[in-house]
Amino acid sequence: ISYWLGYNPQEMWKNFKPELSLKLRQYCSNIISKEVKLQIEQGIPVLYEGAVETLVYLNSKGYHLIFISNCNYYYMESHRKLFHLDGYFEKFICSEEYNFIPKHEIIKIIKNQYPEKMVIAGDRKQDMEAGRKNNFYTIGCTYGYALDGELDEADVLINEISDLILFL
Repeated sequence: ISYWLGYNPQEMWKNFKPELSLKLRQYCSNIISKEVKLQIEQGIPVLYEGAVETLVYLNSKGYHLIFISNCNYYYMESHRKLFHLDGYFEKFICSEEYNFIPKHEIIKIIKNQYPEKMVIAGDRKQDMEAGRKNNFYTIGCTYGYALDGELDEADVLINEISDLILFL
């Protein structure tokens, strides 16, 4: 299952089971959504160790942090509230708000709102692709869900979130 984390729903179904009918895809997606909601409501998700300290550090250095994910709006908002992320990120973007277009296209749309040099950190090939296609410095996070070789094109690899401090 973790292989499909980081994909938007359209990409996941297209690659996982393209022969499934739209009705069956929606049925299965509803099952997954209900389970995710249940786990969130039970407080099961946790941040990576050192995440809060790293976000505080990056904020103290004046970095503009943008949360961008291939998730749906509910997932983004529930984690935003669960982990009190408003204090660290100035903008939250999920692919559902952009009709699940690829992350690199979303970034192309929004990047001009941020004139400074941009960096993308992520644990999936979609993150590295988004960085490459937008001429960003890319940081591959080996502690996430990447498969072997998925982060090979990253400019640098980190093994834990607190390693960001070494490069930013």
